[in-house]
Amino acid sequence: MKCLLYCRGKLNSEKGFTLLEMLLVITISSLLAVIFLQLILTLYQNNNFFNLQNAWQLDAYLAVDFITAQIKNSKKVEVISREEINIFTYYDQDYQWLKFSLYQSGGSNALGRSIGSSDLANKDFGRNLSLLDKIENLSFKIVEPGLLKITIYLVEDQKKLTVSRLVKI
Repeated sequence: MKCLLYCRGKLNSEKGFTLLEMLLVITISSLLAVIFLQLILTLYQNNNFFNLQNAWQLDAYLAVDFITAQIKNSKKVEVISREEINIFTYYDQDYQWLKFSLYQSGGSNALGRSIGSSDLANKDFGRNLSLLDKIENLSFKIVEPGLLKITIYLVEDQKKLTVSRLVKI
């Protein structure tokens, strides 16, 4: 009981925080919050820059992966030139011809895909659909019999990227 009376007396004798102490705590907390928010905004802006760079690289890798997947599913592959390949492959729920080539689009080179006939003897390609823009060069090269090397050279804002893949045909 003496302990309870002691604690009650102690609580009654202590005073709360002064207005000056409260203002000081609020000011320091506000400054820390502003610094923390500025740090988060800086990191977010830097992350957007890296995401744009990664998106550019990812697009190139995905384009090469798409071509590689079509070649792996193909019944027939014809390398027409260094910058053009025709593939008779399973695409859009049917076997049909696909052509991948380099063409001019808006003043720069682009990787295009044309869809052709579902008849193996008749290619009959339609118009180009752009897969990837800002390509400096494209190369389909038979390295050795049964092995094709696909290489895409990209350039954007003075930065260059080369994506290559070997695929068994």
